[in-house]
Amino acid sequence: MKDFKIYYGMEFNPFEKGQPDIEIDTDDFKEAIGRLNYLKDIRGIGLFTGRSGTGKTFIMKSFSESDEAQYLKTAILNDLIMLLNFNFDSSNYVILIMTGTPVLNHTINRAVHEALKQRIVIQYEMSGMNEDDIGRYIIEKLKKAGRTQPLILPEAVKALSNACQGSSRKLNNLLTHCLIIGAAREKMTIDNEIVMEAANEIG
Repeated sequence: MKDFKIYYGMEFNPFEKGQPDIEIDTDDFKEAIGRLNYLKDIRGIGLFTGRSGTGKTFIMKSFSESDEAQYLKTAILNDLIMLLNFNFDSSNYVILIMTGTPVLNHTINRAVHEALKQRIVIQYEMSGMNEDDIGRYIIEKLKKAGRTQPLILPEAVKALSNACQGSSRKLNNLLTHCLIIGAAREKMTIDNEIVMEAANEIG
């Protein structure tokens, strides 16, 4: 099997887990950061959710590094109300950011958590990268690995966008499979057909 890194002129696999994230100025990123900055000014509770792989951790790392909140038990959420109740109606003294998958929205919407829900001042659901974002993301990632020539065809970017549904985690996995298949078939570029085969392999 050909080493796709050598075949495509890359110093390393930029889509491999553990490689540094790159900041792409996506609509999602701007929307979330704008809300976080506002939350920093007004203080209070912010709720940020999104499907797995849509960039929650990357966006939040400068604000919070705690465990995702959908795993919090009811008792802990009730404790948050007790913690925040002190003079909360007149002033907000703390910033609390809860992040998780959409499951967290369902948890917060339960009647037992109505008091907590009323204290949420900012709420945003992340959708992940769109097709344009993915195109720019791929170019920047490949540049980091030393590849400056076009590699992923526009038709392939569209197929990648449809397959990953905004998830950068799934996108990275899919791109690695594309590169393996492409190198094995001695393809100089990644086209729609390779993307579809890689998607079928992953399932």
